[in-house]
Amino acid sequence: PADTDRQITGWGTSPQFAKLIGIRPDAKPFSHIDTGGVSLRADQSLAFATLTDLVSYDYMQRQEYDNFDASSLAIADVFFNSRANVFANELRLTSHDSGRLKWVGGIYYANQYLADIYDSGFQSVYKFDRTVQYSQKVNTISGFGQASYALTHRLSLTGGLRAEHLRLAPATNRNLQKMVEEGKFREDLWFRLNVVRIELPPLRERRGDVPHLAHFFANKYSERYN
Repeated sequence: PADTDRQITGWGTSPQFAKLIGIRPDAKPFSHIDTGGVSLRADQSLAFATLTDLVSYDYMQRQEYDNFDASSLAIADVFFNSRANVFANELRLTSHDSGRLKWVGGIYYANQYLADIYDSGFQSVYKFDRTVQYSQKVNTISGFGQASYALTHRLSLTGGLRAEHLRLAPATNRNLQKMVEEGKFREDLWFRLNVVRIELPPLRERRGDVPHLAHFFANKYSERYN
């Protein structure tokens, strides 16, 4: 039905799916995106150059609920819950604006984290809900440098160099190789991700770890809240 009245609509989902994602069963589709960040800069003049320190932190929180069937049935209802944050720090030296030679060099570090949860509700048709979880961590370290030499007041010779090391660590609760075989996940993306695989069986298959985990978390939270 067309959504023409703010009080009486046909929007909705099953009570099971509404409880799973924490909304009312008659809730309308929505999209909430919160972003924020902070950055700091400090400059120190040295005898031969200027030292600059740049620090920044940014975050994003996204919650989105879509009801594609536009009815109270849980036929095509999906919910996204995403969280991302980035911390970056750059240290660089910049030559003073004097003489023919000008240069800049420094190091850069960034830590990026993404956590994404996708819930789909098909209670009215298939009698189940499906949750897919994905997380990704990226650490980047790089060094850079650039120099420019003025041959004349119109002609300059410029050269630069950049070296970067990037480490990507994705994680998911789904069997991506099986999804590739079923045509549900991109094969080219799986090829790039499938470099080093670490398979962690579910806790129900390694019950011997339960006492160790219970002891660890009991100590962790007793120290935090006592």
